[in-house]
Amino acid sequence: MNNNLQCKILVSFSLVVNILLIGYIFFNLPSKQDREMINFFDQATKSVKKISNKEIKEIELVANNMVEKISQEWKIEVFKSYFSPKALKFGSDETVQKTIKMYSKLGKLKNKPSTTAVESLINQPTYRSFSANFIFDKGEAYIRLVLEKKDVSWKLINLNITSKVFLNH
Repeated sequence: MNNNLQCKILVSFSLVVNILLIGYIFFNLPSKQDREMINFFDQATKSVKKISNKEIKEIELVANNMVEKISQEWKIEVFKSYFSPKALKFGSDETVQKTIKMYSKLGKLKNKPSTTAVESLINQPTYRSFSANFIFDKGEAYIRLVLEKKDVSWKLINLNITSKVFLNH
């Protein structure tokens, strides 16, 4: 092959590589919307308060005790005693009673979880989210509690329980 042809092939190959590289960079650079979203999440994560190990242990103890006490009898009085007054405004006694009736299908708590997740909630410095899998008489349930610190005590803002047990009844 002559030098002139080799040079043309090399230049053509170089152009193709450059075009591919420019295309790759162009299509993989974040758009303005992507950059705005990245910036939003950067700011949001900076506003999330780091939770100390001491506070995590405190929340785990409080949450486990709440679940244990509530599930001993599944009574509305016990249930409501753990909720903040703010949270109780959103549900009538009838609604709360229906919720308790459904949750009571789990039976009593058998085992507290060995693994839990405790998180701080964005823009809510006094709120914490606790979630774990618990074992009850009738089966397993995933429980998520949102707690609010009032002075020195924790009150429930939200309690959500999901379980296959609810599907069987």
